[in-house]
Amino acid sequence: MKKHKKLLIVILALFLLILIVVKVNQKDNIVYYYKNNSLSYLKNNKPYNITDKYMSNINISKNKEKVLYIEYPNLYLYNTSNRKKYKIMKDVQGIEWLNNKQYIVIDKDKNLYLYNNKKKKVIDKKIDYLISVSNPYIIYKKGEKTFIYNKKKKEIKLDSSFEISENHENIIINKDGTLTINKLSNMKELIKIKNVINYKCINKNCTELYYLNYERKLYLYKGKDKKIAEDVNDILAFNSKSIVYSNQDKDNYKLIIHKGNKSTILDKNKTYYNNVLMKDNKVYYLFGGIVKEVKTSGSKKHKINEDVTSIIDTFKGKLLLLKNNNLYLNDKLLGENIEVDTIKIYKNNIYYLKKKDDIPSMYNNNGKKEVKVKENVGYFTINGDTMYYIGDYNISQKYGNLYRYNSKRIIDKRVTSIVEKSIK
Repeated sequence: MKKHKKLLIVILALFLLILIVVKVNQKDNIVYYYKNNSLSYLKNNKPYNITDKYMSNINISKNKEKVLYIEYPNLYLYNTSNRKKYKIMKDVQGIEWLNNKQYIVIDKDKNLYLYNNKKKKVIDKKIDYLISVSNPYIIYKKGEKTFIYNKKKKEIKLDSSFEISENHENIIINKDGTLTINKLSNMKELIKIKNVINYKCINKNCTELYYLNYERKLYLYKGKDKKIAEDVNDILAFNSKSIVYSNQDKDNYKLIIHKGNKSTILDKNKTYYNNVLMKDNKVYYLFGGIVKEVKTSGSKKHKINEDVTSIIDTFKGKLLLLKNNNLYLNDKLLGENIEVDTIKIYKNNIYYLKKKDDIPSMYNNNGKKEVKVKENVGYFTINGDTMYYIGDYNISQKYGNLYRYNSKRIIDKRVTSIVEKSIK
């Protein structure tokens, strides 16, 4: 009897664990889509309608739980967790998410607000324009002054191009060849390098980087400068341990990799290298239509294919290539006359659309064999771990039925498109 009780407890525990896992996965399973001008979404396998009226400036939060949109002349916030919409403001000029809870609104008088759901706070009045939104920082222009806001506003000097570091900690400013990296919280200068024409951040806060100066000298910066090479044309590929670059003598373009303290010439050719990929201790490169592969050590160089248009990515240890609209894996033809912009890799397979007599179909390719999955597919997308597509597509009416991949159940009908990102 005790054994049966223990077994029952184990089974119940496993069942609860499965329910928890499913629930966690379903949280990310939100897909927004159009039915003509109607905005709808799918959540936890159920379709819901947001509005049947014409809307614009659709702005989706990063976790997809909330969406901002303008139903002229009003701005609305819709929350998928309670399926309610809230009127926020009338006559809006701009909207932007700061994070999954807070968003920024600019009204018709160019007043700048920070909202937390429906609760608003005035950041500033009569601004000129928003420069950057990078959680938790808001940068904007007002008259001749530039301000940064994080709980309170502060004037900063910013009169040139810039980017925010990947972790949102630092700001990288490049003014007239002088590269400065400042801490965003207080604009304290961390790094200053003169005469820079190109740079590549190695770490997430960009305190380690490669850069190329006016004299065509290539440096690695990690607290101090370390010269890598001279007479460098351009930086072609890099990671935290290696950098691939090109230089030129009288007769040839050289493809060179620098790793540790050693530089190795990978190849020499008459033609410039215009597509370089470094992955899995190999360098793949395209020049004059020819694609070659070489190990990062410089060994085992060989030609993969020719008359190539572009390199896509690696797939199962080989290289995915395009020859115009034909897809290759190394030198093996995978598919002809495909819709190039539809190529996606999903669960260790390649998917794409092809048209025959103007009828689009979805294909699956495992690198060995091309299989037609479904005819009359107008569009497909990958959301988290799940693929969705618009099937039974009516070409003249430009709508179809929304399906989950490997399911025959129609989720919703007369779907015109799937919204993958915010539309402004």
